[in-house]
Amino acid sequence: IGVSAGHTAVTAGTLGCRVSQGCHTYALSNNHVFANENDAQLGDAILQPGKFDGGSAPADTIGTLFDFVPINFTQSCNFATCNRIDAALAEVTSFNVAKATTAEGYGTPRTETIAPYVGMKVMKYGRTTGLRYGYIDSVNATIDVNYGTTNNTNYARFIYQVIVKAADDASYTDFSSAGDSGSLIVAADANYPAPACVNNPIP
Repeated sequence: IGVSAGHTAVTAGTLGCRVSQGCHTYALSNNHVFANENDAQLGDAILQPGKFDGGSAPADTIGTLFDFVPINFTQSCNFATCNRIDAALAEVTSFNVAKATTAEGYGTPRTETIAPYVGMKVMKYGRTTGLRYGYIDSVNATIDVNYGTTNNTNYARFIYQVIVKAADDASYTDFSSAGDSGSLIVAADANYPAPACVNNPIP
């Protein structure tokens, strides 16, 4: 996990993690990585690595698009219609998708989910920037995401979002970059580099 992957019509993003339900195994990433911003069809090939990194079908096909949450491309939405997640699943096998990062990453994430809070130390391993550390600066945020256009036609409003900033004393200023989309964000380990990320964090 944490490596280059994507739909055949997408440049490349990140395979976030492996998930399962019953006897089925899936890879989790963003809609815009696996489902090409709503334009993909269920059953389409998912590549690892992504097309930008040399992946092609059928040689690099690791699974097929199983499901995705459609993105509502508008900034005029209400509580019921605003986006909450950008997510998609590809049906894979445990042979094709492992459950840990490469050796340069953080290893195997825990299976439990935990509630985010301001000041929480986190990390991610992504296709472009690798392992980076950060902290949660805000929760329940509303943001407008530009999906690559210069006009308003491809903006989407998201609510209940978590804002992450790079660790204060890190050598980088961005927690992630283009191509890291889909990266799983996890609680940071003992190697976290910043002793105090925010002033007076909310417990």
